[in-house]
Amino acid sequence: MDIENKTTNELHPLVLNDITDRASWGERQATWYQMRNHGLRRRNKPWPGAADMHFPLCDSMIDKWKPFYFQQLFATEVVASFVSKDRTHESFTSELEYHFDYKLKEQTNLAKAVLVAIDKMLCSGTEVVKTFWNAAEKRVEFDAIEPSRCIVPWHTKELACADRVAHVIELSVPQYKANANYRQDAEFVKKITGKGSAGDTSSELLDQAKQLREGLTCSSSDSLILIWEVWERVAGVNGKATYQVHTWSPLAPDDPVRSTFSNPYDHGRLPFVRFDHEMKDLGHYDSRGIPEIAGPFETSLTKMWNEKHDFMSFCNRPMFYSEREIPNTANIRMIPGQILGFPIQRVDIGAPPISFDQEMISTRMVAEYRVGMPDFGIGQDINTTERKTATEVQRIGGLLNQGVDLRAQMFRMTLAELFQQAWALLLQFDRSTQYVRDGAMNDLPKEALADAYAVRPKGSSDSWNRQAKLQKAVARKQLLGQSAFINQAELDKSILELDDPKLVQRLFQDPQEKQRDEYEDEATLVPTLMLGMPLAPKPGQDRVARIKCLVDFIDQRGKIGAAPDPVAMKGIEARIAAQLQALGQENPKLARKVQGELQAIANANAHAPQTAEAGAPPAEMPAPVV
Repeated sequence: MDIENKTTNELHPLVLNDITDRASWGERQATWYQMRNHGLRRRNKPWPGAADMHFPLCDSMIDKWKPFYFQQLFATEVVASFVSKDRTHESFTSELEYHFDYKLKEQTNLAKAVLVAIDKMLCSGTEVVKTFWNAAEKRVEFDAIEPSRCIVPWHTKELACADRVAHVIELSVPQYKANANYRQDAEFVKKITGKGSAGDTSSELLDQAKQLREGLTCSSSDSLILIWEVWERVAGVNGKATYQVHTWSPLAPDDPVRSTFSNPYDHGRLPFVRFDHEMKDLGHYDSRGIPEIAGPFETSLTKMWNEKHDFMSFCNRPMFYSEREIPNTANIRMIPGQILGFPIQRVDIGAPPISFDQEMISTRMVAEYRVGMPDFGIGQDINTTERKTATEVQRIGGLLNQGVDLRAQMFRMTLAELFQQAWALLLQFDRSTQYVRDGAMNDLPKEALADAYAVRPKGSSDSWNRQAKLQKAVARKQLLGQSAFINQAELDKSILELDDPKLVQRLFQDPQEKQRDEYEDEATLVPTLMLGMPLAPKPGQDRVARIKCLVDFIDQRGKIGAAPDPVAMKGIEARIAAQLQALGQENPKLARKVQGELQAIANANAHAPQTAEAGAPPAEMPAPVV
């Protein structure tokens, strides 16, 4: 393979420049992180002890959005669907969906990693997830990287085409020593721990690194080690791009932590995928998070909230004035039962010039519209007594849902790449075919494990709104429930899947399978009926299938010349009559149809020539059902 391999000393200045180029982005991220997690406090309080509140607008918006994105994965029975690229593997796609679902849900950290990734994406605007094979645990793992710890050149548009991607990895000393691939001599470990040892302060690169921010070039803790894992894009065979992986500590760029190696994954792709909150520009750092979009509104709400508390302080603890001189004001305490020896008057500050609550509601609604959240106060208006009509509410809701659907589509496109990489890693490192479905162990055919599928998230972009989808499914059943062109079994199954996917396995039964089961069960009761013992019909039985079983039995016995004796025939006739009577109560139209068919069979047998081998004459048919 023709690869031009750079040294860590050559790559180190390039990564440092990448950090410098995005300095303004990093400063903004620090502001949004502070706003979301701790709040931006008042710089100058008007008096000691004044209110210092923070309105958690951005934090509450992020918490509202997280379930929506999370449901894109887990709202359906399985997380992904498989589409075969050739006819050879089409028959395996259904089993593969359950196999892949079991692998991701039970043997990886997908759920936790995606929750963290969604939170970071909403807060920072962009989030990178690394998909890799954990050789020690022998499983696929996902790492939601802190956005500031994924460093790419400023001009990067598509992450898959980046010149290099630097992943800043923070490890404790025991975690570092547990990795046998890392350099382990004690002096070197001491050199790269914390802010580094003082043994090599002459290096200009080291001085430059220490002048940068903590967490990227050095650790603030003396027990932590920072490692840079840099994936460099290089030209391979026939000009096809490949990757070289370099690993070093920013405190010792001239001493690699481990030897350079090529991309270890057969899929050949960069093991990083990027989730974007919005698609505004193509740049890696261009997507904005909720705090950056709604930050001005949160600042305004915080200011109004503090002003409201300030006003309440003045009202609850008012100022007073006196027309005469007060000798010692320090001795005056405004407490119940206090007796003053001189008259004082309260300073009236008047009513507030605006309604704080009304202004805060208005500001919050504008912020929610700006972020594109489904507005649950659609029917409410500000500064008017007229309510919106049902048509207006429906149109506005539809417009908001279009924006929600767009966000879901963007998220699902990235999920597809994540799943495709996870499937490729399973093919390369984990060829096990066993999986659990509905509490039972199943085995996947070995020939199904092939790189012959497109893996996509299951369901659709509106899977998050299960209630709305359930209403649509019920309406679809009402509209198409009698159509001969629609698979009624699948129509019923679609409703159960939306209610609870597990109900499909517990409750759903194919009509043909039910008829066969009822037919076979009735056959086991024939010996009892031949003894003349009555058996009452039970609720929920398939009457037609059971009547058919008994008629077939009589016909079969007649053909072999061994017709039932009078006692047996009487028991069978009573059973048919009881089932027919129960059917008449449940479905009179169907019962009359069955009665007619039975009468036709009786008439045909009555006109047939009787022989010794033909057995007894046909039984009398049950009374008509009215």
